[in-house]
Amino acid sequence: MIPVTNVAPKLAFSEDQDWQVLDTDKAKAISGSFEDLNKGSLNLEYYLDGEQIHQEKVDSSTGSGAWSLELSAEQIAALASGEHEFKVTATNLVSQSATIQSVLTKKNVPVIENFSLVNEAETIFKGGDANFQVTWRDEDSNHVQFFYQLDGGEPVELGTKENSAPGSSQNFELSLSTNELAIGEHDVVLYAIDSEGITSQKAHLTFLVDGKVSFSAAPQDFTLETALPEKKMKVKTALSPIQIEDKRIQKSNIALRARLIDSADGTKAGFNSAAGHKLPSDAFIYQNGAHEQSVIDEVGIELLQTDSQEITQVDQSGEAGFYLELAPWLHAETYQATIEWQLIEAP
Repeated sequence: MIPVTNVAPKLAFSEDQDWQVLDTDKAKAISGSFEDLNKGSLNLEYYLDGEQIHQEKVDSSTGSGAWSLELSAEQIAALASGEHEFKVTATNLVSQSATIQSVLTKKNVPVIENFSLVNEAETIFKGGDANFQVTWRDEDSNHVQFFYQLDGGEPVELGTKENSAPGSSQNFELSLSTNELAIGEHDVVLYAIDSEGITSQKAHLTFLVDGKVSFSAAPQDFTLETALPEKKMKVKTALSPIQIEDKRIQKSNIALRARLIDSADGTKAGFNSAAGHKLPSDAFIYQNGAHEQSVIDEVGIELLQTDSQEITQVDQSGEAGFYLELAPWLHAETYQATIEWQLIEAP
């Protein structure tokens, strides 16, 4: 015999039930509780927008219990944006019933469709900018706010983009200075928050900042004041230190060349005076530590070659260095020349 009461079953939704579903959700759990003083079983029916989506029988022999339903990713994807009616009906063994309903709102998540370097083949050197292309889309928001995080740091706001074409792909470029970045790999994360407070999935990108070969101590203008000797002789010049630094990740050979070139005013290469006199083409010499001499002329010479050292410099210690060869028969005048210093990165 089945006990019968005049009290219909009771249904309730969970107090902490979230009635928002996102278009990216893989599943959505909806839950609640029931009471049945008949203490038998209940037939539960679930409806979404008036259509039954599930039915089950639950044991109510203890007089109360919990119920739950999970919407699948396919069911979520099939929902249009906006509000939807969700309803649950419970019927006991004597056909007494109760119904509860609520509004389930589906919202769209802003989407970052593409986050990439503008020119992936281009090396990003320290001191320059890392330039990124961003393509995004939002179905229904008024505007979207963008943020990035560099190497796990605090979020930095990029600004707000108006959603001028809802549902369509839109683009902008992001430039990050590398002045304060170490040479090597860096991670940048980009995400968006729309005007309804919904956050996009994060887009991750790794980029490389490389160093350069450069003068850490560059050659400067020099002046040599001396009287003409009684016989031909070499006079050492006081050139500033010449030091080269290689901050490349993949280091390789570096060569330094020097040659005489035409001056900015059009004067031909070499040491020339205002009166039109010229020092011999072999007057400017570099001598290394082994006393080997090389003439620096229009063709030029290789002063040094190093194999992937971090820092190297032109030897000017002791008798090594730069010389002018003077002779008594030269005109005692002021001579000027322009020297070109070439740093060559070998593969």
